[in-house]
Amino acid sequence: MNEVHVDTLATVTFNDVPEVVFRDIGCFGPTSNHAIFRGLSDSFAHLVNVISSSRQKRSVASSFRGPGFAGPAPASLTGKKLPMLEDLPTLSKDQDIAFLIHQFSTTVGVVLPFVNTTQLLNDYYRAEEHNLLLPRPTRALLNIICAYASTTLRDPDSGAYYQKALALMDEKTLRGSSLELIQALLLIGSFEQNNQCSVASWTLHAVAVKAAFQHGLHSRSYYKNQGLQDGDLWKRVWYTVVNQDRHLSISLGRPCMIPQVHGHVEAPWNPISKTQDAALKVSEDNKGLVYFNRIISMDAIKYSIIDTLYSSNIDTEPLTTKDLIIKRLQLSLELEQWRQNTSSSCEILSATDIIQWSTLSYSTNRFQILLSIEFWSVSLLINGSLLTRLLSEVAQEKSSASHSTIRTETMISLVKNELETVNNLSMIIYSVINDGEAFLECNAAWWKCNYIMFTVNLHLFAILLICRYMSVMSADSGIELVDVRSALDHSLKVLQTFEKASLMSRKACNCISGFLRLFDTLGSEQPLAAALDATQEGEPAADVLLDSSWTMPENVRMVPENLFSQYVAQSADEFLLQCSDTAFLDSDMDIVWDL
Repeated sequence: MNEVHVDTLATVTFNDVPEVVFRDIGCFGPTSNHAIFRGLSDSFAHLVNVISSSRQKRSVASSFRGPGFAGPAPASLTGKKLPMLEDLPTLSKDQDIAFLIHQFSTTVGVVLPFVNTTQLLNDYYRAEEHNLLLPRPTRALLNIICAYASTTLRDPDSGAYYQKALALMDEKTLRGSSLELIQALLLIGSFEQNNQCSVASWTLHAVAVKAAFQHGLHSRSYYKNQGLQDGDLWKRVWYTVVNQDRHLSISLGRPCMIPQVHGHVEAPWNPISKTQDAALKVSEDNKGLVYFNRIISMDAIKYSIIDTLYSSNIDTEPLTTKDLIIKRLQLSLELEQWRQNTSSSCEILSATDIIQWSTLSYSTNRFQILLSIEFWSVSLLINGSLLTRLLSEVAQEKSSASHSTIRTETMISLVKNELETVNNLSMIIYSVINDGEAFLECNAAWWKCNYIMFTVNLHLFAILLICRYMSVMSADSGIELVDVRSALDHSLKVLQTFEKASLMSRKACNCISGFLRLFDTLGSEQPLAAALDATQEGEPAADVLLDSSWTMPENVRMVPENLFSQYVAQSADEFLLQCSDTAFLDSDMDIVWDL
C-alpha cells in the first residue's frame, strides 16, 4: 500500500452506497478522529428522520451539494519520487553543523531527550579530521537533526536535510539495529508527523519497533552492563519508541505494536525523585527530563484506555453502556491520581492559568504547556467512547425512555467534564498559537495541537447534538445550548489557524461549518434547500452532484432520512476524499512525496 500525506487520505466508509475505492488507505479504528467523524456523521444523519407521506417534491440536482465540495477525486494520486542519494546536497560546513546541532539541543532536543548531541558532534569532528565516512545511520541522524533545527529557524533547507536522511535509510541499513538507527527513525517519524506526513510515519515507526526489539532495548538485562549515563540514554530511546507507539495507535486507530507487558524497563533517572523537594529548581535540560518521565508514566494509562474502552482498536464485542460508565470512571480516577503525583514544575494548567501570561512565559513554561495539552487530550480520549455511545443512542432514539437518576447524573457529569476539558485545550492552544508558530515548531508540537483541535471540535459538535436532542440536558443541569455553541465557534476559529499548513484542518472546518448551518435550520421553518445553498457561500459550484432522482421537500421536517444521510455522507467524503497533491500548492510542501 502506498502511503500518502495524511491530508490526502481517501475513504468511502461514509457512503450510503459503496463507491469505487480510489486508494487503499488502510484501517482507522475507534480511537482515531476518522472513526469519531464517521460515527458523528452517521448519528447526525439519523437525527432527522421524520418522513411525511405527502411530499412536496422538487428537484435539487442543480443545487444540492456538500460544504466545501471541490470536484471528483482524482483517479490516481501522484507523489514525488525519492531522489537518488548522490543527487542530494551534503551537510553544511562544520560551523553550520555545530550551530544546527546546538539549535536542536535547545529546542526539540529538550522535548525529545534521547540523543547525546555532544557525543554525536564529537563523532562528526573525529570523522572529518581523519577523513572517515560515518555509518549511514549516524549520517541520517545528523541530517534529520539539521532538518529539525532548520525548521525551528524556518529555514527552507529543512526539506533537503530530511530528504538526505530518508535516502540514507536503504534496505540494508534498515535491516540493522544500531542505537543511531533507532534514534534516526524516531526523529524522522516525528519530523514527518509535524510536516503533515503522519500516516507515512507509521511505516518508519514499525521499523523502529523492530530495530528496538532486535537491539534488546526491551530487555532489563540489556542495561545491566551499561554505565549510568549510557543506560539512561538508551532507556529514553526505548521509552520514546513506546510513547510514539501509543501516540500513533491513538491517532491512527490501530493496535499498539508494543504490549504493555513489554514496557517494564526501569524508568530513566528523574531529576526530581520522591526523596527530593518537588519545588526544587532544576536546569532547563533537567526540566525536560522531568517532563519526559511524566510522559512515560502517562503511557501506561494510555494503553489501559486503548485496551479497556476501545478494545485495543480491534473490532470486538463492544462494552455495554453500563460497563463504559464504570470503566470511564475508573480510568478518570487513575488519570486524576496521575495529576496529583505531578510535581509543581510540571503542574497541569487550565485556561485561567495562562490567560494573563506574557510572551516570555510561554517559552519558560513550555513543559507545563506541553504536559497540560497531553493531560487534557487523554481526558478527551477517556470520555470519547461514552460520548459517542450516548450520541448514537440519542440518534437511534434509544434514550427516549426514562433513565435512572444515577445514569442521568452520570451523563450530565460527562458533558460538564467534556466542556471543561475542551475549553482548557482550546484556550491553551489558542494562546501558544498567538504567541507565535515558533512554539509549535520548537517543541515538535504542531501535529499534536492540530490533531487534538480537530478532536475538540468533533466532541463539541457531539455535545451540541446531545444537548439539543436529549431531554435530560435541560437548563436545570447548568448546561446551556448557547454556551456549547459558543465554545464550538471558538474552537473552530482555533482550528482555522492551522488551515494554511493543513488541508485536513481546512476541510474539517468547512465540513463542520456546513453541518452547523444545517443544524441551525432544524428548529426553524427555513427550507433545507436554502440551508444547503447557504453552506456554499463563497464556494465554487460543484462538478459532481447527487443522484438527480432525489427530491427535496420545502419543509425541513419532511426531509427523508436517507436523503439527509446522503448529504452527510457526501460531506464526509468531501472532507477526506476530495484532495490531490496539487491542492498543496499554496503550502510549503516541497518535502512531501510517496514513500
